[in-house]
Amino acid sequence: MLFTNSLDRTKIALRICVIIQTSTIHRSKEIIISKVIIKLNQEGKDCSYVFLKGDIFRSGGEKAHAAEFEKKFYSKKNGAFYLKLVNAKDNKYYMDVRAATSRVEPVKPFLTVDASSICAWELLNSGELTMVLGGKDVEKRLSSSKDTDSNALYANWKDGHPCQVEIEDL
Repeated sequence: MLFTNSLDRTKIALRICVIIQTSTIHRSKEIIISKVIIKLNQEGKDCSYVFLKGDIFRSGGEKAHAAEFEKKFYSKKNGAFYLKLVNAKDNKYYMDVRAATSRVEPVKPFLTVDASSICAWELLNSGELTMVLGGKDVEKRLSSSKDTDSNALYANWKDGHPCQVEIEDL
């Protein structure tokens, strides 16, 4: 292709940018699988439902106060999904794990959830909810605190205090 001037090159470069942006936007469209709440139990004891208090997900909530999530498609691993918090401050928060504390908290992605470091989740046959990053199970399970006075939820290694999880469709 012969360019007659710099304006032609600029037009072609802009068209390429638009095509790339359009395909990126198309790929990152969020596909809602279902609307759910999460029921927990540990060592045969019913810990009730996951709820949000402040900026921390906790166990021990009643069904009426359970945090509601949209289960969203995760493209990097079959069976894994994002958990987007419904009725959050601006409806853009996801259930994620803080790297420094391993505490499970609502986190808002900077651009899109697919382009962020927000984890996805996978419900294993064992009934444990495991954290997924980069398409791989990182072997951290949704867990309760070892401190019996705390009901905060964490993502601990599989030898921690993992909770048995039941995901209930709404």
